[in-house]
Amino acid sequence: MASSGGVSFGRDQEVFSKKVEAQLDRVLTSEFFATSAQQRLFLKTIVTESLAGRTDSLKEILLAKEVLRRPDYDPSRHNQVRVAVNGCGASWRNITRELEQKIRSELRFRRDIM
Repeated sequence: MASSGGVSFGRDQEVFSKKVEAQLDRVLTSEFFATSAQQRLFLKTIVTESLAGRTDSLKEILLAKEVLRRPDYDPSRHNQVRVAVNGCGASWRNITRELEQKIRSELRFRRDIM
């Protein structure tokens, strides 16, 4: 069994992680993330680190240096990490909005044919 953050995970965690990674790949190849390699890398890093139980390492300065390649990053002078977070959030909201519209449309269609 793998251990992460003091918690042991078995087969269920592996299956869950694989499903999350498959969905992440779908999200990263969506039109909403297609235009920004930085957003894709940022989101992939956050999800990968979270699945590995390393959420404590997801600090602004570390993300700036490792993901955004800004070794000189100073949170008091720079805002790239906050901009990246906001960009990922906006893209994510667009994805969920589109999915909600598709679900509503499918439900209306099913209600109409019943």
